[in-house]
Amino acid sequence: MSSFGEDLKRERELRKISLREIAEATKINARYLDALENNDFKRLPGGVFNKGFVRAFAQHIGVDEEVMVNAYLLEQQAQNNRDATSEGEALRGNYGDRFTGTGESRNAPPAGDRKRLLLAVVAVLAVIVALAVGWLLFSKEDPVPVKTGETELTAPPTEPDISIVDENDIEVEAIESGGMLRVRIRFEVRDYLKSPEIVVGTHTTDFLYLCAGSTAAIPERPDYPPGIHEIEYIVPNLPFANGTYCIRFAVFDRHRRKVFGGETLKVFNVTSTGAEFYEAPLRNLDLRTEWKLDGKRYRSNDANLSKSAATGQLAGLEF
Repeated sequence: MSSFGEDLKRERELRKISLREIAEATKINARYLDALENNDFKRLPGGVFNKGFVRAFAQHIGVDEEVMVNAYLLEQQAQNNRDATSEGEALRGNYGDRFTGTGESRNAPPAGDRKRLLLAVVAVLAVIVALAVGWLLFSKEDPVPVKTGETELTAPPTEPDISIVDENDIEVEAIESGGMLRVRIRFEVRDYLKSPEIVVGTHTTDFLYLCAGSTAAIPERPDYPPGIHEIEYIVPNLPFANGTYCIRFAVFDRHRRKVFGGETLKVFNVTSTGAEFYEAPLRNLDLRTEWKLDGKRYRSNDANLSKSAATGQLAGLEF
């Protein structure tokens, strides 16, 4: 039975497509594509990147993306199982023959030595625990000063749930170049956030920042009480070249403290049949954006909501 990588390579070669062609079209490094075909997943960056690479590869050569992603996950699980089995056998080989059938070690030290060794181990563990407790008690950073009566932020929002949806609210994994990018983010706030700034942006798999939007320019940004909140970042026309891209997301409180920040939180693909987008170079963009913050819509026509991400900074805040 052939492996995931062998199937992927065979499908590519049947269509007479080179790895270089796929790398140029998807903006994925050729060494990652080669790693996929050789089932050498340790050479990949890991996480959501790997599945995004498989989807982009499969899409470019014209095979079913979901079938290939599932085949990749099965191959990865099989590798993990083989690695675990190998490690277990190595441990048994190293230690299994050191004991007799009665469970006593052939070279066991005298009982007195074992007792002293046990006491030494307990003493070392006690010192380690004491040091850990001391580090926890004294290594905390001082909180940022706030004015009297203002709520102190004590806990960041939970890990967000991010999806790309179309105009029919259906979740998608790819969009057409020049089409709409609509990023929906749901997250839970644990402490009251007064007029926070929300930042959403895109970057390539090599972490080249392309565009981003910030709510900093909204005159009266809404507060976020504890609970579940939903926002949407909308770019009506996204002129990205063919390739695989990622979503980044951050939240800043009114004191300009970052309370949450993450990159590569969602991977999506951009496709196009038009030559003007298919071979377009990557570039930083300053695009018209729209926002929906807990159901209320804001447009870049109402305020200058679109910010350049060329320097990786937005509204004076380091992303």
